[in-house]
Amino acid sequence: MKNMTQVNRSWYSFPDLEVSSFPWSGLLSLGSSASNGLRQTAQQPWVPAMDIKEKDQQYLLEAELPGLSREDFTLKVDQGVLTLKGERKPPSTEGSEKDLRLERSYGSFTRKFSLPAEVESNTIKAEFKEGLLTVRVPKKSKPQPQEIDVDVTP
Repeated sequence: MKNMTQVNRSWYSFPDLEVSSFPWSGLLSLGSSASNGLRQTAQQPWVPAMDIKEKDQQYLLEAELPGLSREDFTLKVDQGVLTLKGERKPPSTEGSEKDLRLERSYGSFTRKFSLPAEVESNTIKAEFKEGLLTVRVPKKSKPQPQEIDVDVTP
C-alpha cells in the first residue's frame, strides 16, 4: 500500500488556502444569537477539497464544488501557476423562514498551485460535472533517444 503522507513537492500550493472575506482569527466560531439558544451558525470559511493524482501521461486534479454552477468559479493558468477562484453563496431566506442551525460554510475562495516544470500548460483541459471539477494537466513528452548518422569523409 502506498504511503499517503508522501507528496510530490512539485505541486507546491502557495498559499495553500487563500480565503478572502473571512478573518483567520476565530476560524470556527459557533454561537447562539437567539434567546432560546437554538440558532447556531458556522463562521468557518469554505474551501473546496482537492485531490491531485499523477498518472503516466498527465496530472489529474479534482476539486469538489458542491452547489456551485459553472458561473460561480474561474480556472486559469498564468506563469506556471494554476488558480481556482470562486464563491459559494448562502441560500437566501424567504419570508418567515428562520435559520435554526447553519453548519454549511460559504464564502469566496482562492486555491493556487505551482505547476511542475514538466507540464504542457497550454493544453490543460477541464470538465465540470455534478459538482466535481476535473482538471487534466498533460506532462511534456520525454525526448526519445535517436541515433545520429555519422558521415565518413575520406
